[in-house]
Order: sequence, then structure tokens, then C-alpha cells
Amino acid sequence: MALVKTIGIPGDRMHRPFADAIRAHPGLKESVAAPAVLARDLEARILDAAFLSPIDFARNASEYLIVPGTGIFSSHPNNAVAVRFRPGLRSIQTLAVPPVSVSDIVLARILLAERYDLSPRIVPVAGSLDEMLAKADAALLAGDDALRAAATAPAALDLVEEWIVLTGLPYVHSFCVAREGGLLPSEWSNLADAGNNAAPGKEHVEEDAASGAMLQYGLPEDAREGVREFLRYAFYHGILPDVPDLRFFGEDDVASGDPILN
Repeated sequence: MALVKTIGIPGDRMHRPFADAIRAHPGLKESVAAPAVLARDLEARILDAAFLSPIDFARNASEYLIVPGTGIFSSHPNNAVAVRFRPGLRSIQTLAVPPVSVSDIVLARILLAERYDLSPRIVPVAGSLDEMLAKADAALLAGDDALRAAATAPAALDLVEEWIVLTGLPYVHSFCVAREGGLLPSEWSNLADAGNNAAPGKEHVEEDAASGAMLQYGLPEDAREGVREFLRYAFYHGILPDVPDLRFFGEDDVASGDPILN
């Protein structure tokens, strides 16, 4: 009997194309969890692969290869990562942060420092937007929560837009990684196809029905450069000890246990 590989994936809507591909593949199964749990379980080898944020990838980059085509990124303002302020606010001293991707927290820290010379204290808060704003000057929202909030009112600060203004590059939310040999080409190419073949032109723009947010799939060169630039900023701000290389299945993997697919 063939070994079934377990792929860790967040449960939000932006990962849906990849969740569908995992369910459709007989050799793969999904494990849905929060981003921090996925990073921990992949490091502990509980998972065979997982969708990680760029920062979680960078912390163990020497062990991981990226599955090409599995990126989820934003190259247009879309409120997918946003900061909302308490009414009447004049300055930000504290930022409430729910259980979100660590990269989204780092993105907020980088942009508030680079664009507005602000360094608010991070306050972990698990609750609604109102509950977060009751405990801090501003609140960070990401993923489904940010998109739902954007459907009723634009964010005070769209961090995707701020990143694009700062760098001219897309912001990459997550991508799938595994250890060398952790996935066979027939397995990782299934995930790559889910992103690369989501629409003609190897780039898919998903129009979120509730918010109108545009999310793109795949890992074209500008998205890869967006990851590299984000990791460079994280290093500059003392969040990472170095800037790791990006290595990809099919481009860098030579010991997968199955012939490399071209």
C-alpha cells in the first residue's frame, strides 16, 4: 500500500484551490491548522509538507524546498492584510494582533516603521475587531477576517498597498514547502498544477464575492522577488539572522526518490 502524505494547510478561503487539489489526489491528505501550528508540525516532521508564510519558511529554509506554483500573492491593493484604527486616533502606541500568520505581523512592523516611523507594542488578542480595539490603539487583520471587514468598510491602512508602494513588488502570503525527498514529483507537481493551471496564462485572479479582493496564484518571478525582498527587510529589521536562498522542487531537488518531472 502506498504511503499517504499529509499536507498542512490553513483553513481560509485563499488556500481553497490547493485544498481541493489535495483532496483530489489519492496519495495526499490535508491537515488543517493555524499557521503557527503548521510551522511547528512541519519542523517536528509530523507533516510531510505544509503551506507556510515566508518568515516561517525562512526560519528553517536550509531544510526546505518550495513547491513551485503554490504561492498565494497579491500584486494589487486588496485589504487582505490591514490595520484598523480606534476612532479619533492620533498616534499608534499599541497594535492588537490575533492568531495570524507571523509574516503578516512582520509586514505590519516593517511598514509601520518604514512608511510612518512607528514601532507600536504588539498586544496578542484573540477576539473580534471591537475587542481588539478595546485593548489597543489599532488592530491587525489578515485573511478571511480582513476580507470580511473590507466588504463593509475600507481598511484604514491596506498593508498590501503599502508594500507595493514601498517595493513595487507583490506581497506573497504563503507557499507550500517540504524537505528534500519529502514529496515525489507526482505529488508536488499536483500541487504546483493547482496554482499554475488555475486559469490560462498560469496566473489566476480570484475575485472574492464578499470583498472584491484580488488574490493571485502561482510563483512567477516577480512574486519570488517579492519574497526575497520581504526577507531582506526582515533581516534589516532584526527579525531574521540572515537572508536565506529560495530553493525549489524540480529546480534544486536531485534526490526526490522519483524521476524529476520536466
